[in-house]
Amino acid sequence: FASPLVLKEVNHNDSTLNSSMQSSSSTIHQISKRNATLQGQWQSQQEKSNKLQGKLAEMQTNFYKTQQQWEKEQQELFSPAKSPSKIPKWSSPTPNGSPAKTKGIPESPYVSSENAGAEELELSKALIQQLELQLEESRKVQQLQRDELRECKDRLKKRDVEHKAFLVQYETEKKAWKDESNEKQSQYQQEIQSRDDDLKDTRQKLQEQMDINQDLREKHQDDSKHLTYIKELEEEK
Repeated sequence: FASPLVLKEVNHNDSTLNSSMQSSSSTIHQISKRNATLQGQWQSQQEKSNKLQGKLAEMQTNFYKTQQQWEKEQQELFSPAKSPSKIPKWSSPTPNGSPAKTKGIPESPYVSSENAGAEELELSKALIQQLELQLEESRKVQQLQRDELRECKDRLKKRDVEHKAFLVQYETEKKAWKDESNEKQSQYQQEIQSRDDDLKDTRQKLQEQMDINQDLREKHQDDSKHLTYIKELEEEK
């Protein structure tokens, strides 16, 4: 049988190993929970970035549409009119992208050839004045859209930088978690191997003790036989 000292040592090793495994299991659970939290935060950041990119694309589309509409109206304004009654009525875009309703220049009645030049001059002056006002309004609207577009791009860049930094943090913590898990696994293997070695050593010691006991038993039997033989000889004498 095993000696009390050997059994006590084996029990102590078992208790230490169980305690270490419980502590490691708790650590792995905490790391897994942290990893899930980081993944959720990363997903939220990704959704915000996608929404911001969608808004930027929408603003760019509206800006280009406004630009095309403005260029088209400019071409219509500066194209030669066939008659004073067919002067185009131009309207500037509003901040929401829809054309602003402007009061057009009223059509001029038919006049004689003597007054046609003066009438056309007055109409041209009025048209130029209205055109200048509308061009200035269009420039303000376009500048406002450029500022909003620039602000949106800046926010998107900032969000992209934050996203990359978060991704780096996520990868760093993920790698640290893997390294710690590998280290814990290595410790488990070492502890299991140490326990196996202790068990083998204990079995060997038990076997040695059993062999010693067997030898002592056989020696005791031989001694008993020898004493019995001596007693018989003495009795015969």
